Amino acid sequence: MPSNNSYDASDIEVLEGLEPVRKRPGMYIGGTDKNGMHHLFSEIIDNSMDEAVAGHANKINVEILENNIISISDNGRGIPVDKHPKFPSKSALEVILTTLHAGGKFNNKIYQTSGGLHGVGISVVNALSEFLNVEVYRDKNIYSQDFKKGKPQGKLLKLDQKTNKRGTKVTFKPDESIFDKNINFNIKRLYEFCKSKAYLFAGTEIKWVCDNKLALDNNIPNSEVFNFSNGLKDYLNNEIEPSSFIGKECFSGKKEKDDNNNSVEWAVNWTINSDGFLKSFCNTVPTPEGGTHEMGLKNGLLKALKSHSERIGNKRGSSINSEDLSKSMGSIIKFDHKSKIEWKVNYYTKKEKKLFPILKFEKSGKNLLVTDNLTKIYLLNISNGKLIWQKEHDVSLISQLKIENNKFYALDANNTFSCYSLLDGQKIWQFKGEKKLINSQKQTSVIITNDSVIFNNTKGEIISLNKFDGNLNWLTPTVEY
Repeated sequence: MPSNNSYDASDIEVLEGLEPVRKRPGMYIGGTDKNGMHHLFSEIIDNSMDEAVAGHANKINVEILENNIISISDNGRGIPVDKHPKFPSKSALEVILTTLHAGGKFNNKIYQTSGGLHGVGISVVNALSEFLNVEVYRDKNIYSQDFKKGKPQGKLLKLDQKTNKRGTKVTFKPDESIFDKNINFNIKRLYEFCKSKAYLFAGTEIKWVCDNKLALDNNIPNSEVFNFSNGLKDYLNNEIEPSSFIGKECFSGKKEKDDNNNSVEWAVNWTINSDGFLKSFCNTVPTPEGGTHEMGLKNGLLKALKSHSERIGNKRGSSINSEDLSKSMGSIIKFDHKSKIEWKVNYYTKKEKKLFPILKFEKSGKNLLVTDNLTKIYLLNISNGKLIWQKEHDVSLISQLKIENNKFYALDANNTFSCYSLLDGQKIWQFKGEKKLINSQKQTSVIITNDSVIFNNTKGEIISLNKFDGNLNWLTPTVEY
C-alpha cells in the first residue's frame, strides 16, 4: 500500500503561461467576487487611459452589451502586431495577451506615466475570460485575434478591408467557471467609473453606450458622452452641490510636468451641508489607502492658512489643526508620475527557458529577498537587480518571509520553519513541525521577540521557538469552544 506521506520531485507542480492565473485568480485580482470581476474592466480601460495620458488618444468608447459582455476601444496607436523579436513565431499582440509581465510599460520609452502598470495587465483579463477578441487598427489595416480562457484560437488575422480608424478594441466576457454565474457587472458602477475617468483627464472624451434593457433596469442613460474641460474642478462640482459651497470658486490648480515628468492637479472647497472627503488618484488610478500626495495637500493647505492668518493678524488662525481643516473640506487630488522601473530579472532553469513567477519578496536595507514558485531563494541589490547570492530551500514552497537584522525566517508548505543568514543564505536551524502543525496557506501571524519566534496555526495553537537554535520553547493546547 503506497504511503500518503511520500514527497518527491513528482509532487512539484510547475504552472506555465497563464495557468497560474486561472488556478489562483485571487492572487492577481483579489478574489472571484464582484470586485474581482470589475477589476477586469478597470484593467482594460486603464490601458486606453494610458494612451490618452501619453497624448496618443483623445477618445474612448465603452459599450455594455447583454450577457455580461463588454467592449472598450480607443483611438490610440493600437497594440503592435508585428513579430516579436524574442518570439518570432508570434505577433507582439499574442505575446502581450498570453504572457504575464509583457508590455510596453516596463521602461520609459513608450509611456512616461502609466496607470496600467499599477494593475495586473490585459493577459490576466484574457486568462479569466470565457472569450476575448482584440481588434487593432494600424496603418489603415484591421487585425483581429480570438482567445478562449487565455488561449489563442488561431493566429492573428489581417482582415480583407481597409479603415481610416486607428487604435485598439477589446471585447470580453468573464469566465463563469471562474466567477459565479450569478455575478454580473454592476452597470451603474461602471457608468460612474467611466465618468470619473473623464474628470481625471480633462479633454478626453469617453463615450458610454449601454444595452437598452440594462440601461432601463439600472436607471442610467443608454448613451452619453463624458468630456470635462475643467477636469477636477468639474469633478468636485459633481460631488457636491455648488450652492452649498462656502467659497464661490473652488481653489483649484495644476502644476505641469517637471523635468522628472511629474505633475499634480487639485480642487478644494469647503461646504456647509456635508462632511468632508478627500479623493486621490495616481496616474488616473484611485488610491483609497492615501499616500504622500494626500499628506502633501493637507500639509500645504494647513501651512498656507496659518501663514495667511499670521499676515492678517488673526491669532485664532495659529491654532488651526488638520482636523479643523478636513472637517467640511471636499477635495480631489491627482498625481501623475514617471513609471520608473530600472531593472527586471527573469529566472530560468538551465535546461529549458521557463519563467517562474515570483511568490514572495521582502526589502532588507539596500537589498531585496525573493523566493520563486519552486524552492529557490535569492538576494538582489535593490538598485540594479544584481544577484548577490542564490540558495535552494530544501523542503517545500516558501509561503512567508520575516527579516530581522542579519537573519530571515521562512515558513513553507511542508510544516517547516527555517532560519537563514541574510549575509550568505546559509541555513542556521530548521524546525520541522508535526503533521498539520503549521498550515502555510492559513497562517496568520509571525512575531519575533528578543529571543523567540512565535506563530499560530489553524488548530488554535500558538508555537514559540528559540530564535537562536530553533528548539521548541512552548506550545499552547488547542482551545475548544
